[in-house]
Amino acid sequence: MKAKMYPQTIPVMGIDVSKDKSDYCILDTDNRVVRRGVVKHTLDSMNKFLNMLSVTCSELDAKPVCIMEATAHYHRILYKQLVDNGYTVMVINPIQSGSIKNVDIRNIKNDKVDAYRLAYLYRLGKLKASNLPEGVLSQLRSLSRFHMTLTDDIADHIIRLRACVEQSFPGFEEVFSKLKGKTPLAVLEKYPTPAAVLSASDDELIELMSKASRKGVCYAKPRVKNLKSAAETALKIGLDRPEDEILIPALIAIIHQLQESLNKADAEIAELIKNNDHLKEQTDLLKSIPGVGDHSAAALLAEIGDISLFSNAKQLTAYFGLDPAQRQSGKFNGTRTKLSKRGSSYLRRVISMVAVKNAFKQKNGTYVNPVLAEYYKNKCEYKEKKTALCAVMRKLVHIIFAVLRDRKPFELRTPEEHERLIFEKNRMLGLSA
Repeated sequence: MKAKMYPQTIPVMGIDVSKDKSDYCILDTDNRVVRRGVVKHTLDSMNKFLNMLSVTCSELDAKPVCIMEATAHYHRILYKQLVDNGYTVMVINPIQSGSIKNVDIRNIKNDKVDAYRLAYLYRLGKLKASNLPEGVLSQLRSLSRFHMTLTDDIADHIIRLRACVEQSFPGFEEVFSKLKGKTPLAVLEKYPTPAAVLSASDDELIELMSKASRKGVCYAKPRVKNLKSAAETALKIGLDRPEDEILIPALIAIIHQLQESLNKADAEIAELIKNNDHLKEQTDLLKSIPGVGDHSAAALLAEIGDISLFSNAKQLTAYFGLDPAQRQSGKFNGTRTKLSKRGSSYLRRVISMVAVKNAFKQKNGTYVNPVLAEYYKNKCEYKEKKTALCAVMRKLVHIIFAVLRDRKPFELRTPEEHERLIFEKNRMLGLSA
């Protein structure tokens, strides 16, 4: 039985993208190969490619729809050239194109074959375009992802710094609440070893701490005493690491540079949102949800893009990769359900952080969302904690969808209040019994 084919009224071009070149294959309406070749990602080669396409369009009396994979950033330049010249381009997830790799019995894998398979896959009618942001939204996505990268880099270097301090200066962290704070970093940058701390005068250390903390002598003086006591103990029990005189200041210099870049990225994100009324409105809507701050709102908006692309909350949940992966064959039904994780990993990262804020107490002992906290607590009675947290994440996705779809801020309601409002709404519409 032949597979059901899709739009036969227009030609289709599959494009297999690599770093410096792309292979293309054009099929006519009868699925015959009419053009095949390679376009290099240079101005001269792309101009020749576009001229060839223009001639082919005249021969076929139609413009082909273009299919390419989302391959990191390599597809973007050719994508722009095609769109700017009036071609319809569908960028698909590599998972979709991988689904047809075994259509032939022979084990053949090369760029020429992949370009043909991409074109043929379109005819099967199962392709869905990737959610590619444009303009300001594209800038916001790049900056938001850069923010996450910088945050990870800072955390990695803090871990390396802690490893050095714990070996040569045990007890240092007991003097300060956080190693990554401005005051402990300022002390370690100038006095990276216990011997260096003991060689400094009390007045020098007090001045350094007062300036770094901006809390004055009352804050610095008792900590200087504790720091010198820790340094004396460290000389007795800590490791002798002369290399820390170079390693520790170097690590701190990198941390400062990364933090400076992070501040610049955050400032640019804030400026982009401030200067775009639509982005500002949607960001404010997302920030109305408990646990969603400036960065998480910007990241969610950048990754989700246009909410109208999702017809319901389940589709958005799948885009987050939070939908369950189903395993069933014949009489077998899998009982250990796992997340599909086929969506955006950036979205899952953001929503997991928001879920943690909703499920657990704050430092002051209160909950940002008592309703979701109670929901998490009830789930934990018969589910593992990770599973319960995933349930909270899915609840939050539904909230995000409703807030962006209805363009109304979040309102905290108990399940009973929610049911009553739905009942009242249905009664007014004449839908209730």
